[in-house]
Formats: sequence, structure tokens, C-alpha cells
Amino acid sequence: MQLAQNQNSSASKYIIQQIENIDIQISDTRKKLSEIEDEKEAFLIEQMNIEIVQCLMKDFTENYDNLSFEEKKRMLDQIVDEITWDGNRIEINLYGYNTTHQENV
Repeated sequence: MQLAQNQNSSASKYIIQQIENIDIQISDTRKKLSEIEDEKEAFLIEQMNIEIVQCLMKDFTENYDNLSFEEKKRMLDQIVDEITWDGNRIEINLYGYNTTHQENV
């Protein structure tokens, strides 16, 4: 309380400025921490998605001979997000992965 009452002294001005600077640093640090936590959560979700796709791919390859056409199609729909072919290059986007393969045509 005495610091607030003596705002005109050079020491109190310096201390108040330091407190304000530290408060700004704390706010910036909290914001950065929040951003890092958001990035960490997004990374963990991405890792989980990759693990799910890996399990689906393993299950698909292990059971391929025993699956009906419709079952194969349904499993591939869960694994493959998009396939793009431009005549020379095929791009297969799996959920959680992106791959490109160059073909000689």
C-alpha cells in the first residue's frame, strides 16, 4: 500500500514499471503455454489417428483373402482419404498420412 501512496518517488516509479513489465511477461508466457498445450493436443490427436490407420491397414492386409468385395471397399474407405491421378503422378492421401508416387507413363 505504501508503494501506491508514494507514486511520485523515483524508486516507486521504477518498481511500478518493473511490476508492469513482469505482468506483461507473465501474460505472454501464459499465452505461449496455452498455444503449446493446443499444439500438443493436436499432435496427440494426430498420433492417435495415425495409429488407428496403421491398425486398419494391418487388419486389411492380414484379412484380405477372407474379406468380401464390400468389406474390402468399406475398409479402404476408412483408410484412404483421397486418390489423385494426373496421368504421370498418383497421390494417395491416407487419413493421417500423405504420399505421392511418380509413375512413368
